[in-house]
Amino acid sequence: MNMGGAPAPQWLASAFVRSARAVGATADAAELAAVADRLIARWQEPGRFHHGLSHLIEVLQRVDTLAEETHDPDAVRLAAWYHGAIFDTSLVTEYRRAAGEDKAASAELARTELSAIGVPEAMVDRITTMILTLRGHASECTDIDCQALSDADLGSLAVEPQKFRAYRDNVRKEFAHLDVLDYVEARIAIITKLLGRNHLFASPMAAVWEDAARENLAAELSRLKVERECLTKKREAGPCEDPVAPHDIPEQISGDKPAATTPSSLESEPAPKPRPEGERHVDGERHVDGEQRPAEVLGRPVSDASAPGAETGPAASWGIEREPSDLRSLPRRNARTIRLERRTELQVDDPDKNPPKPSGERPTRPKDDDATGSLFKPLNVD
Repeated sequence: MNMGGAPAPQWLASAFVRSARAVGATADAAELAAVADRLIARWQEPGRFHHGLSHLIEVLQRVDTLAEETHDPDAVRLAAWYHGAIFDTSLVTEYRRAAGEDKAASAELARTELSAIGVPEAMVDRITTMILTLRGHASECTDIDCQALSDADLGSLAVEPQKFRAYRDNVRKEFAHLDVLDYVEARIAIITKLLGRNHLFASPMAAVWEDAARENLAAELSRLKVERECLTKKREAGPCEDPVAPHDIPEQISGDKPAATTPSSLESEPAPKPRPEGERHVDGERHVDGEQRPAEVLGRPVSDASAPGAETGPAASWGIEREPSDLRSLPRRNARTIRLERRTELQVDDPDKNPPKPSGERPTRPKDDDATGSLFKPLNVD
């Protein structure tokens, strides 16, 4: 991540001066501050989207994290200051080798400037050696200081996925002038080489970064291989389709939805179907002229003498037949009148139970409480 034209933190130049003094620099403070300012300007050069000043600060912070296991942490800090001071993205071959950071030119710059401020030659050799061995990312490091520098540099891979995505995008911006397929091939080569190592991080304290870095690299490698296949097909046979199969989308939520039916309104309500001739509806029931509807019976059915097994005799005649439902729409008569008529019918149908009255004797008026009684309530006659 690049800080752009934002000013460097005030403590940054002072940190370089302290480290230079710690390794034996003899120049005065003004000269040391001038070297620090020139280095900061290099890290702020245009085109450094990832390998910029923020990357330098992050590497220095990770060196501080690993400082407890180093022999000379200030020598490691100075090597971090110079490890990518010269940055060149003009050739993809350089990218395959060192990701744009020219380690050889940066080590030579470190030798020149550190010697000029009075750093002892043995320390200068040690610092430049650490910078040069970064080309193999600790594969050639034999001491803990070199390993700590390599781990601090590779620590950019062991970040959360969102931050790693920003790192990945910024690295691609640095090589936007290159052919896309060439960049993809180079990036695949670098990641494959890193994942082929037994350990990405060599120092003991950096071992906790291993899993996160490998997960990020494996995910990016998978994406790059798909992209490479697509780009290759595009060059060979024209535009290629997205190699990633789309998710199966149910028809009801996909773009191919059937046209929704518009609810009928008052203006567009469909005409009712014509009814058959002679059909009518009474109280919600369907009736057709000439159709014989069976009688509805309350209680025991009325016996049918023609039916097999039908009951005979007086016991089969007490069932009460109700009018068919198509006659219920007629005006209702007084409930008491209807009950009296039905009781009269019962008296006629069952002469043994209700013997006829002597001539001239008026029928006894039923009690008032029978007016609300059940049709099957026994008939009480005074």
